[in-house]
Amino acid sequence: MGLFRCGGIVGRNDQYSGVSRSIIERCYNSGRIKNSSYAGGIIGYLFNPTGEITIKECYNKGEFLNNNSTLKGAIIGQEKHPSNVGTLNNLYYLESLGTVAIKGKENDTENKIMAVSDDINSYEEFITWIEGKI
Repeated sequence: MGLFRCGGIVGRNDQYSGVSRSIIERCYNSGRIKNSSYAGGIIGYLFNPTGEITIKECYNKGEFLNNNSTLKGAIIGQEKHPSNVGTLNNLYYLESLGTVAIKGKENDTENKIMAVSDDINSYEEFITWIEGKI
């Protein structure tokens, strides 16, 4: 049986969980995500009709295992009400994951939401690496 709304950092971030403002920054995921609908390397499910959210300066290299779901993204698995999302920038993922950054969206090079070939092996290495990107 699969899991529902799983993320490498946050599984679910939405108004129903009482969140009106969220800031997720400088996060690094290398953990595997297995058997999930709404699977994301950083956030599995983002539903944000009224709140304000900032997601910036993050990196995902966590692979998706046994996951045939079309509801997955290397950064965000499923995003509802994207027009209400505040800041999304400097979000990177290892290109060998073979998926899009955010389900239903193309990569966004203007805001630096994209695949990279840099295989970062630790949080400490990530901090040095991200400093060169911002």
